[in-house]
Amino acid sequence: IADVYPLNYVTYIYYRHRCADAVVNRVLMAQEEGFDGVFICCCYDPGLWEAREVADIPVTAAFEAGSHYINSISQRYSVIATEYKTVHCYRELAQLYGTDSKLASVRHINLSARDSYPEKTSSEEVVARTLEVARKCIEEDGAEAILMGCTLQSCPLTVNGIDGALRAPIIDPVLVGF
Repeated sequence: IADVYPLNYVTYIYYRHRCADAVVNRVLMAQEEGFDGVFICCCYDPGLWEAREVADIPVTAAFEAGSHYINSISQRYSVIATEYKTVHCYRELAQLYGTDSKLASVRHINLSARDSYPEKTSSEEVVARTLEVARKCIEEDGAEAILMGCTLQSCPLTVNGIDGALRAPIIDPVLVGF
């Protein structure tokens, strides 16, 4: 399992499928070891539904938890993704989870997940890009709240105390999922 998950870059559908199988194996291992539940800390939610089919413990994931939470606190929300090619994933997940009717937009900060590690991109850069895109989501798309679409990119905001833009909350799906 270690050579498959965690992958450092799950943007492509193929790698998300590979991760799903590995996530299920990890969930089953956690169950055997006596864990009470599992949180999948990736906004693509790889293996979530598959793990729920075979595990007897609760399993949740970042985007699912975040999209349901933000749906309950706003009439319109936006998702901030990593890069252009990931936008479709969040639209599909919002539809799958039934939160797409309130989805105002999905925009990206043009920074891949693999480049979001602190040794490659400073947290200040992630925060600056996010706030710039969040303002567009609010001013141009009518979003009342923002959901981060990458756990690697949501954590720098939380660590730096950034929890909103233009009086709209920015939701960290890691915190919501936990």
